[in-house]
Amino acid sequence: CIPEGTKINEDITSKIEVFTEIIQDDKQIFNEPEGGIESNKLEIESTIEESDYTSIKATVKAKGNGLKYSYSLDDKNYTEATESNTHTFTGLTPNTRYTVYYKVEDKDGNYVTESKWIETRHDNKAPECTLEVKEITLDNIKIKATCTDETEIVKYELSESGSLYKDKGTTSEYNIDNFYLSKIKIRVIDLANNNKEYKLTDEQLNAAYQELTALLNNRYQKVLNRQSSVESNLLNKTYPVGSIYISTKYSTASEVDNTIGGDWETYGTGRTLVGVNASDTNFNIVGKTGGTSTTTLAVANMPAHTHSVPKLSGTAASAGAHSHNVNFYHGQPGYNQTIPTYTHYFLWGETVSYTDTALTNRNVVTGWTTNTVSTHTHTVSTVAKASGSNGSASSFTNLQPYITVYMYKRKG
Repeated sequence: CIPEGTKINEDITSKIEVFTEIIQDDKQIFNEPEGGIESNKLEIESTIEESDYTSIKATVKAKGNGLKYSYSLDDKNYTEATESNTHTFTGLTPNTRYTVYYKVEDKDGNYVTESKWIETRHDNKAPECTLEVKEITLDNIKIKATCTDETEIVKYELSESGSLYKDKGTTSEYNIDNFYLSKIKIRVIDLANNNKEYKLTDEQLNAAYQELTALLNNRYQKVLNRQSSVESNLLNKTYPVGSIYISTKYSTASEVDNTIGGDWETYGTGRTLVGVNASDTNFNIVGKTGGTSTTTLAVANMPAHTHSVPKLSGTAASAGAHSHNVNFYHGQPGYNQTIPTYTHYFLWGETVSYTDTALTNRNVVTGWTTNTVSTHTHTVSTVAKASGSNGSASSFTNLQPYITVYMYKRKG
């Protein structure tokens, strides 16, 4: 009994209603058949053995033989009679009060009922779960949530951004197509509406990123290998071993090695390239060298020519002095006569003419001759000297117009 005016909280009020209902049910005999026994002749004892978040296990103890048991939850719609004195109600809502009804019937059809109320379990403990990285590829990452009591889990929620969640229902394994692993969160909600967020641990993140790095390096290495293979094939087709590479940029063979690949060496330093000509012994094989940048002419290389000698003049030595006697007759004095003119002819071609003025008025004498001089020669000699000198015996260039470049030969 509760004094009038006493303030009663909601929980106490609910329990009073339940106890009142129990007392009323205990006094009732439903559908007692004709000839049936009274309820006080059928003793029962009901217990709630176990209550979980979503289930209640009820047990009835009764004295008698051939008894059958029926159960109902809240609405008195009893289940079919069974010989088992234990029944479990499932699929219930956590933190909810239920009334359990028991019905015990003997073999004569007499029965009695009893009821008790109970609340399904409720606490503030969130589900305990762990996350696991199941698989990592460059296309997606598979993550799985594992909880201690998955039967109590209502749903999972996944966030790939760290803030916006998507309802995943009861699916606890996810394929994620981005690598922002540190932002991934999974929220787990149980029947009592307790929830908790889970993230990958630092150790898991480090391990995952290391595996991702290894995968990326492997993929990158495959790309590099493929690129190297393509470049190698292109190089071998463009510049096979033995080819000549000409450049105005790369001044060393190592630069060519690093830039276009292969193993190169400098080639043709200070020389120009000439095509092979099998019919010319100077150029009949590959790699043959020859020629010079300058030449000095030998006598045999000079063209046929003459040297002009200037005109010579001189005086013969003085010698061979002599005289000529001429016999002639003189005319008489006072006799008019022509003055004679005499001409002497010398063997060397010289002539001397003179007029004898002493014969004036004399008679002309004719028919005289000079004494004959014997045959003789005159010797003329010159001093021996070389002709004028010219030239310096300097070499001359053989170079054609040119422009310099770097040349390399591939050796491997």
